[in-house]
Amino acid sequence: MTNINPQVVLICVHDGSHKEFLKNHPDLHEIFKDYAEIFESYLKLERDFAALALTREIKKLLKKEIKVASVEVTDLPRGIIDANRTPEEAIRRVFNHEEHPELVKKFMHTYETITKQALEALENLSQDGLFLDIHTMIDFSPSELVPISPGSFAMQEYIEARTNPDRLKERRLVNFLTARENQPSLAHPGLAGNLEKGFNRDKLKVSHNDPYRLLDWTMLNHYMSKYPQKGIGIDIPICELSKDGESCEINPILDPSKIARKGEIIASAILATLS
Repeated sequence: MTNINPQVVLICVHDGSHKEFLKNHPDLHEIFKDYAEIFESYLKLERDFAALALTREIKKLLKKEIKVASVEVTDLPRGIIDANRTPEEAIRRVFNHEEHPELVKKFMHTYETITKQALEALENLSQDGLFLDIHTMIDFSPSELVPISPGSFAMQEYIEARTNPDRLKERRLVNFLTARENQPSLAHPGLAGNLEKGFNRDKLKVSHNDPYRLLDWTMLNHYMSKYPQKGIGIDIPICELSKDGESCEINPILDPSKIARKGEIIASAILATLS
């Protein structure tokens, strides 16, 4: 999965499909059998659609010039196991953990395998190398923060709060995650600057730490704290990578031309930073 001393490490852990995962964990069917459709909608909503395609596009472009490694999650639904959260928060509270300790234990093993891969990739990063953590997000910020918790009503409320136009507020911009609240930036300054220039040239505005910033319970915060000024997190609204008119859909249709263009912008910014 990783190369020895890559100049760039790409991390993409939120765009995993739920299909094979559910086949391999039939216990989940029993837990969610009474509201299986709601559960599937939730898993789709939580998925960072297009993040994996974008990561692979960036990697393809970079491989022509430099040594690059990636940590990619393809079949792990973020709505159940979130590999960008610290261990205490990694297994999502969509089911009662106390009633299913065997599932929690099994899922923690999967989580630990992925985070170990990411840590090893960053440890192998060349001395002058950099890393990029890639995410996508829903296009509008919810007007209220509804937490996820067990039960069909709670899950439906969680979905409604993030998809019902009447419960949404401002449209989101491309977001750079660079710092904790009221703290200096931990991001690679050259990479952050080159990325922003690239998006601005394409008529895209960029926000810094809005709607998301580095938080204590995220692995990105851990990575950037351990390797300050070596990387950055980037979160792109799904509408910027999907077909027109699909931006509010739970299951968006991706646009290969948009993915290719964003990949070109990001890869060019990385190469400019390393040159």
